[in-house]
Amino acid sequence: MIEGRVKATTENIDNAINLVSDPLIELLIYDHNQNLIFARKDTDENQIHLSESEFEKLRSRLSSRNMSLVEQI
Repeated sequence: MIEGRVKATTENIDNAINLVSDPLIELLIYDHNQNLIFARKDTDENQIHLSESEFEKLRSRLSSRNMSLVEQI
């Protein structure tokens, strides 16, 4: 298990999402208040916990490759 904390820059979040693959089973990203904002708990589903405005901000910041992995529900 690799565990750590980094500043939530666009580059760091983009790099963490780039790690998502079948061997990576769990990835949890929290905000500075320890609120879960991204969760990958198995190989079939990733969950992003954002308001609609936060989702739009995310869309504007992530690469198109990584944004294609995101579906708003």
